[in-house]
Amino acid sequence: FPWTYTLQTLQARRTNSSTPLGELFDHGFDSLSCVAMCIAMGISLQLGPTAWLFWGCAVANMVFYSSMWRNYVTGVFTVGKMDTNEAEMVMILVHLTSAVCGADVWATVVFGWELKHIVMLFSVGCALGVLGSNISVCLAGGAGRVARAEKMNKSCERRDRQTER
Repeated sequence: FPWTYTLQTLQARRTNSSTPLGELFDHGFDSLSCVAMCIAMGISLQLGPTAWLFWGCAVANMVFYSSMWRNYVTGVFTVGKMDTNEAEMVMILVHLTSAVCGADVWATVVFGWELKHIVMLFSVGCALGVLGSNISVCLAGGAGRVARAEKMNKSCERRDRQTER
């Protein structure tokens, strides 16, 4: 499901068939699924109601909202080296590992840490890197709505020219 959803969004952008209303629904559902996916990963890792689960969900949501903020400020949605698709792959690997090896595998101690905490440290560390990048771009400023409006006008003009042919 996540890959097809991402492909649908990319296809809408590539064909210039995206609309502001579609973008609103897209980001609205993304914000809801972000919470659900974090909780699902916490369940697979057997985290329970701990600070690990809270901070994992909090940082993931901060990254999501900072990405939307960056999109608003710059007028361009950018994807970094470690972003949505890579996070989804980590979650899929966690779920597959839990399904194949059993949830107890995450209690295995490696270098004095339980494996579930190593996975969470890796995930939160990558997310904090993306968060820092997004915030630094936002604080530097950008064209914002003006750039987005000009881009939308250009895509509409292109579409009009193509339909005239």
